[in-house]
Amino acid sequence: MGASRMSTQHEYLTYVDDQGRVETYEEHVLAMFSEWNKIRQRIISPLIRLYDCSSEHADFFIKSIILMHDLGKLTDIYQEYLSKRKPGTEGPLDYRHEFVSAIWHFCTFKDVYQEKFGEIYKNILSEAMAAIITHHEYWAQWRTKNYRPDYIMSHLNKWFKEKITLVSGSGELIFHMAENLIRTRIQMTEQILIKKEAYEALRVMNNHIDRKGAVAHKVAIRATALLQILCICDIRAAQRRGEKSSPYIKEVCEGGLLG
Repeated sequence: MGASRMSTQHEYLTYVDDQGRVETYEEHVLAMFSEWNKIRQRIISPLIRLYDCSSEHADFFIKSIILMHDLGKLTDIYQEYLSKRKPGTEGPLDYRHEFVSAIWHFCTFKDVYQEKFGEIYKNILSEAMAAIITHHEYWAQWRTKNYRPDYIMSHLNKWFKEKITLVSGSGELIFHMAENLIRTRIQMTEQILIKKEAYEALRVMNNHIDRKGAVAHKVAIRATALLQILCICDIRAAQRRGEKSSPYIKEVCEGGLLG
C-alpha cells in the first residue's frame, strides 16, 4: 500500500491484551488494508459481478468498510475501558461497538457513495452496514435480530443519551486516514443524534435488508460476501498482533475462511 502513518495529535487504542500488547486504530486499519491487498486479486472479480461496478469502485467500498468497522471503539466508553484495562477483564458489558461503527459508516459515506454508485447507493450502504454490524457474529448474520432498528436503538439508548459522541480529535484522524488511504475527502462529524441520524441510517438499512424471495437471496449473498472479506482481513490483522484465543477468531477459523 505504501501509505505512511498519519500525523495526528492523538493515537487511539483498539486493542490491549494481558501481555501489554497494544494496537492503535490506525495500526489496525493499516494491517487490514495490507491483508485486503493480499486477497484482492482473487476476490475482486466476483465483487465486480455482484455489484456491477468497476474494480476501482469495489476496492473503494471494501476499504471504506475496513476504515470504519471499528469506529465504535473511539467513544469515551471504550477508550476509558482500554486505558484502564486490567489483565483478564473483558470489554464493557453489552457495549456493541459494531452498531456505532455501522451507523457512522452510513452517515459519513452516504454522499460519497451516492456520487460513485448513483441511485443504488443506499442498497450498497445497507449491505455494508449489515456486514459491519455482524462481523463479530459471523455465522449469525441471517438468524440474528441484531440488525433490527428497535433492537439497536434500545442498545444505543442504554449507553448514550441523546447523541453518540466520539472522543475528541478522532474525527480528524478518520478524515486524514480517508484522504490518505482511500483518496477520499469525507465530511466527518464526532457527534450523531440517536433519534435523527442514527435512526435514519437504521431505517434505510432495514428497508433494504428485510426483503423476501429472490431479492432477499441476492441481498444475503452480497452482504455475506462483504462480511467474509471483513472477517478475513480483521482476523489476519488480529493474528499479526498476537491474538489467538478469542471466540471470534476460533469461529472464523473453524468455518474455513482462513487457511
